[in-house]
Amino acid sequence: MNLTKCLLSFVLVTALLTPIIKADDQSCSCACIQLCDEPCTVLSRSGHIYGKNVYVPRSQGSNLARQLMGVEEKIHKFGNECFYGVGTVAVEYQQMFNGSDRNISKWFSSTGNATMSYGLNPTPATNTNNLDLNGYNWGYTGSGTVSFCPKKNDFIVDLNVYLGLDSLFCGMWARLDIPFVRTSFDVGLIDSQTGDPSAFLDGNLYGASADFAKVYNTFKDALKGDKAVGDLPVLKYAKICGKQTATSVANIRFTWGYDWFRRECWHFASGLLFVAPVGTKPTAEYMFEPIVGNYRRLEIGSITNAAYEIWQNCDATQTVSVFLDAYMTTIFPACNKRTLSIKPENLSIEDRTWSQYLMLKTYNSSNQVVGQERVANISTGDLKVGASIEGALAVMLQWNCNCLMSGLGYELWGRSREHARYRCFEIDKNKYALQGLSLWDGTTTSGVTGNNANAPTSDISTAGTTTSFTTGSYLTDDDLDVCSALHPGAHSNKIFGFFGYNWCECTWQPFVLIGGEAEFGSSDAAVSQWGIIAKGGVNF
Repeated sequence: MNLTKCLLSFVLVTALLTPIIKADDQSCSCACIQLCDEPCTVLSRSGHIYGKNVYVPRSQGSNLARQLMGVEEKIHKFGNECFYGVGTVAVEYQQMFNGSDRNISKWFSSTGNATMSYGLNPTPATNTNNLDLNGYNWGYTGSGTVSFCPKKNDFIVDLNVYLGLDSLFCGMWARLDIPFVRTSFDVGLIDSQTGDPSAFLDGNLYGASADFAKVYNTFKDALKGDKAVGDLPVLKYAKICGKQTATSVANIRFTWGYDWFRRECWHFASGLLFVAPVGTKPTAEYMFEPIVGNYRRLEIGSITNAAYEIWQNCDATQTVSVFLDAYMTTIFPACNKRTLSIKPENLSIEDRTWSQYLMLKTYNSSNQVVGQERVANISTGDLKVGASIEGALAVMLQWNCNCLMSGLGYELWGRSREHARYRCFEIDKNKYALQGLSLWDGTTTSGVTGNNANAPTSDISTAGTTTSFTTGSYLTDDDLDVCSALHPGAHSNKIFGFFGYNWCECTWQPFVLIGGEAEFGSSDAAVSQWGIIAKGGVNF
């Protein structure tokens, strides 16, 4: 019988390890260029981060509170020498808090303000509008204000199994967590139009020699960039759109551990944690991209688990115990597609925001303009992005009374800033320059005055002064701003609790519980959200 258990344990552990030891199957698009890993300046106004092109929330698979509930007193058993285990299924719905104080509404803002104005801003010499967003960059002539109210929710089915492997080696155990996630991200774009767009667009900006009919009826539609405006092509990346969804397995987490001390009233264990690079693959198609998992990056680290029974009554029908669970991992760099902004000439960091939406002129080998492009279409590509440390610590106080159980706990989570070690794409040399409001009437002959001019100091608010063409105006790889596409350091605080019932007299002892959690992020860098959890399981 013991031999059979040993063989079963070996087969189970081998099966659990298979998805972990598999290498990351992502490959970068080309040879990669090493980047200097220097801390980025984080733009902040009134305590809110802004000017970012990407948001990397905590993985739905990283949740110690959900893992702890109802299980901890059933594992790391004292005096056990046999194969045993606990299998659970948890169903959770979690959603971001509503309200400006807990919403990342300013994260994507170009100014750090909740509301941005848009319209037609003329060149600096005649600028009187002082608008935040210049509608010319989208081929839109109306005016108004725009703001964001991002929303995120997740539906999670989490399968978790703990195996006590004392029959193989006394004190050894393994744990596997596989969360299936359906997520929804909505940037929550709010467009308040104050002026109707004109019926025609100036053809001398978008390739036509004469005015042509408007393409977009609202600025909200223009931000999608799904239609060409004359010679200005459709927007391929960083689209500002509505609700987007994704479904995948998030972060298969496998732990191989050992109980160093196991006593009747307490235990202490540690182990190695492997997080497989699964989940949805980032495409950078949308500004607030729906992501399941941790951007398909491998994590390796360690865990610590401990428990102490602090009280029991005389007949041991009631107990109060404290449980601690913690992990720390390194997020290894992996190819992630990100949209970078650019660094226009002589402009501050604040003025680089939203530069991924600027218009470009496209030149041929004779330095003649032959068409148009958008910055995001050439500034999006693979970066090898990782983070030095991610970790969490949870402490839970649990009361058991006969077959009833309840618990209350606290969890701290944190992740260091992202770093880009390599950039795996390049801008074509001697091909692109900022257009601003310089002439492009669709004529490619060299005799057309002004067509080859550009405006290298343009930003998303106001077009720079038009200057005669020089080869120094061409965008190069050095003009790419990686910082706007990297997530800064983040941490959150969570409180959680549950109430449940154990079928104590059954041989396999099933149990059920219901719980809830509330998580509060810091400086918008971590999501503030609440969740409701239903969980059931069985001891075997």
